[in-house]
Amino acid sequence: GGAPFGLHPRAKADQNTLRTMEERMARQLPRLEDRYPYDLWLLACYEDDQEPGPDLTDAIRNWNARYRWPQIRTVGNPDEPFDRLRKTYAGQIPVLRGEITGGWYQHPLSTPDLLARKFAADRLLPTAEKLACLAALTDPAFAYPKIRLEQAWQALLLNDEHSYGTSGYQGRRVYETWMQHRDWIEKAEETACQVSVKALESLAAQVDMPEESVLVFNPTAQPRSERVTHNGRSCLIDDLPPFGYKAVALSAFTAPDPQPRMATEPPVIENRYYRLAFAPGGALCSIYDKQLGRELVSPAAGTLANEFVYTQDNHKTFHTAAAATFELSESPTLTRVVVHTREAVSRAAIRQQVTLLHHEKRIDIDNQLLHVADMFNRDRYNRYAYYAFPFAVENSRRFCQLNGSLAEYGKSLTGHGTDVYLPAHEWCCVENDAFGIALCQLDSQLVEFDHIHADKTDYGNPGKGSAIFAYLANDWLQMHVPDGDQLNFRFRYAITSYSGTHETARIASVAERFAHPVLQTVCPPHPGPLTRGSGSFLALDPDIRLVNLKLAEDGAGLIARFHGRTPRLTFSLQVAGGQEIERATTDERNRDEDTAVQGFATYRIGQGSIRLRVEEPEPPVGGDTPAAIGAYDTGLITRPRAACGEHQGHLYLLWGRNIEPDLSHYELYRGEQADFVAGDDTFLARIEPEPFVVGRYEDTGLKTHTWYYYRVRAVNRQGARGPLSAVFSGLTRAGEP
Repeated sequence: GGAPFGLHPRAKADQNTLRTMEERMARQLPRLEDRYPYDLWLLACYEDDQEPGPDLTDAIRNWNARYRWPQIRTVGNPDEPFDRLRKTYAGQIPVLRGEITGGWYQHPLSTPDLLARKFAADRLLPTAEKLACLAALTDPAFAYPKIRLEQAWQALLLNDEHSYGTSGYQGRRVYETWMQHRDWIEKAEETACQVSVKALESLAAQVDMPEESVLVFNPTAQPRSERVTHNGRSCLIDDLPPFGYKAVALSAFTAPDPQPRMATEPPVIENRYYRLAFAPGGALCSIYDKQLGRELVSPAAGTLANEFVYTQDNHKTFHTAAAATFELSESPTLTRVVVHTREAVSRAAIRQQVTLLHHEKRIDIDNQLLHVADMFNRDRYNRYAYYAFPFAVENSRRFCQLNGSLAEYGKSLTGHGTDVYLPAHEWCCVENDAFGIALCQLDSQLVEFDHIHADKTDYGNPGKGSAIFAYLANDWLQMHVPDGDQLNFRFRYAITSYSGTHETARIASVAERFAHPVLQTVCPPHPGPLTRGSGSFLALDPDIRLVNLKLAEDGAGLIARFHGRTPRLTFSLQVAGGQEIERATTDERNRDEDTAVQGFATYRIGQGSIRLRVEEPEPPVGGDTPAAIGAYDTGLITRPRAACGEHQGHLYLLWGRNIEPDLSHYELYRGEQADFVAGDDTFLARIEPEPFVVGRYEDTGLKTHTWYYYRVRAVNRQGARGPLSAVFSGLTRAGEP
């Protein structure tokens, strides 16, 4: 930072600042010369919530006017100093390798429902872009929704910014911050869903369809087999093309979904890959791999596989579920057990669905925790939740996929943070030279190995065991909900085991299929230019992943992003202009041709030949009436919402600001029924615009634990009223837990 050099983000451009800089520079520069013998240093000089202003740059100008060395410059693009440093000193700078595991990784776990929805949007948005490209390439009437997709990505990026913390627990801005995070995530998720559905329907309309069929689309670049259902019946598609489609006639859906039956004892189920045995509490006491001839669950562990583990006293004691009931269903394509149980201390009602797929060596798990009411408590930093997977792999190495790179648990670290947990993007594994077990995850983020670590700041004690514990949730922010009934979580996993290593078993591909399911739509019979039956849009090396396909920012062609490792990447997009391929930088600039790929790679396709029709946004307002609430995209909240505050009978309200220059005020109405009528009897307040990019109101003096319903509209200076918003609602806080 700048403080050791006398620079502060809020420094004044005066003689006091200059003297401080002189004193501290005199001390600090010799130290830098001894330790970092370069002629360029990069200083971060900013702080949280800092308003822009000229004082700091004026202070730097004063320094540069007096001293020729060191010259200080402000940088908007950090490429410039890093490129210069790399060019001159690349061979002298020591390389620091490894993950710097941050304490901030735990903060999103305070809202695991939002984190899961954010991950879902992360996964679906690239699929939406891929489908939108294909639809625009094949259907001249389809317009690529460029602006909406950009806004969705912006929402996800803004959601990841620094205010995801939980330390500022009380106060209006903290509650409003989390309302804003929910809005960003929901908007991105909604855009991804809407674009995917519309683009898939458009693409399906171009496929020659002799009879009514289900069109199934594979968003990955690997061929796959999938069980597909329609109207309570299923069929197995065993030849779904890579990044392509297959039309399945409705007559092919012959197998009815199995009807569950109650099991009187904890069941044992099996297929050609596995035999699973359930314990009375609903967890798995045995996973036997028939191909490996091995039991995968450690008999010496204190927990079972897929067992919910809860502590309310900061890891002094742990609690698991007791007696469970079991529903068993079987069909030619799968065997499934649904477990219903409760965990008394957390007060969670637990539904665990375990599915043995018959076409793939994979165990799918869908866990739901309903009404985890004990987490609704003001006594923070004591409650933590986990799912246990105590795998038995002797002398194991432990790996986590970090969204591109791979980290070995307890080893691939710089030493600047804890080694207790690692983030696992899509999958992690434990393996030795003979075999391994992989755990894929969709909704949770962090994993610990060997044991549950009570001290999350520890370093140097990662253990050597092969047990995996998915760190699900903590109680750092749960008083932001009105009651414990609102704490409902879903955590999905897949287990697969293999001989050899995760590379030879292609575990990354298994995880990609699990994380990116096929999409489907029903089509009437119709002619079309695309191949009848099935078709693929991409020819690609088998071990390379298609991360995304999107319209280039400048509109000249498409941008394809890949991940993998190969000395020579070859591919072609099976559309007009799809063979015109050039290597590009991540930010879509031209770069030297290099056929080798080591990690992520970006290519531009059809720069001179592909031009997509782009969707034009409709103007939000016309005439003399104010626009509807939320009509303007400001980057912040748009549609109105309400959330409980920190006090009894207390709600915070936020909505998207109207930015018309003649805006006068807002009119807010409140009722106690969802169908209330906005009028004189329900008028609540006239609200003057504040210097924020949102409209907001604080409603107090309400009943405890009661739903309230609102509508709001804008009024201009001529007295013209805009349309009323849709009804939005908030539930006031329950009594003290």
